[in-house]
Amino acid sequence: MGDLQQTSKLKLSYEILIFLYSKNYFTKAEELSEKFNLSNRSIRRIISDLRDLGYDIISQSGQYGGYKLNRSNIILPVTMTNLHKQAWLDIETTVKGSDLVNKDNALQLLDIIGLQSQLKTSIDTQVFSTKKLLDNVKAKIEAVYETLTFAINNKQRVEIKYKSLNKKPQKTTWQEFRPESFQVFNGTIYVKGYYDTTSESFRTLRLSRFEAIRLINKKYSFNDNFNEDNDNSAFSRSIYKLYHVVLKIDKGNHDLMDFKYGENQINQEFLDHFILEFDLAGDLLIKELVFSMGAYCRLLEPTSIREDIKKELKAMISKY
Repeated sequence: MGDLQQTSKLKLSYEILIFLYSKNYFTKAEELSEKFNLSNRSIRRIISDLRDLGYDIISQSGQYGGYKLNRSNIILPVTMTNLHKQAWLDIETTVKGSDLVNKDNALQLLDIIGLQSQLKTSIDTQVFSTKKLLDNVKAKIEAVYETLTFAINNKQRVEIKYKSLNKKPQKTTWQEFRPESFQVFNGTIYVKGYYDTTSESFRTLRLSRFEAIRLINKKYSFNDNFNEDNDNSAFSRSIYKLYHVVLKIDKGNHDLMDFKYGENQINQEFLDHFILEFDLAGDLLIKELVFSMGAYCRLLEPTSIREDIKKELKAMISKY
């Protein structure tokens, strides 16, 4: 009975992991409980087990909070030698001929690992990046992160010189800041905290824009309103708010229809165009998606983001 229970738990853990992998936004514990017919307590235990196995599952409280798998930490495909490939086939053959109680799960896991390591495919997987942090910027971010981590762990205030985006030249001055937590979005790291004790002073700051930082000998207590202030911040709304997206795609660009862009996706074909509908969280991701599709795509909904894109396009055209 114990082995069967363990097998069932392994299967559930695997299914929850795959489910989280498919989401690009935070999934509430209640949603996981309902989908997998488990209590919130059981969900927390499985999440804890997955973290122990090395999966970076982020948890965040509040209206837009929940669990989210950091997919950037999933192992990418690797190249294996012919000897490794033969050894892999031997392992798979042995498992297939065994009487393991969880043989189906074991074979499923072997398939996943086999695909990751290119043992079962002739596809040449290569990853290209169009931008990379400069070495000096990367070093600066690491130094800022180290200081902020110490400050958060010790509830200690810092003084910072921070350069926000501004068209006008600005002279940065030292400002006191109370850091509370980090946020990683789209490969960029931010810190959330307060300039003073009021909710109005809540800020989400990008580490790459720090010009200087230093610890000061002042303690502070974490703000009880942090979750509410975080939910209400412009940054959280820009990356967590869920929208229903409707795109019009010109015919002749059907490659764009090969992908899943969000939840509850519906593809409709008409005489000279496609209509693509799905749910996606975050103004920023929606804008990036539309711009990446270029002139072949027109955003129909949400109209608020459509108007923002029109303004950005006008500003871009004025540069050329």
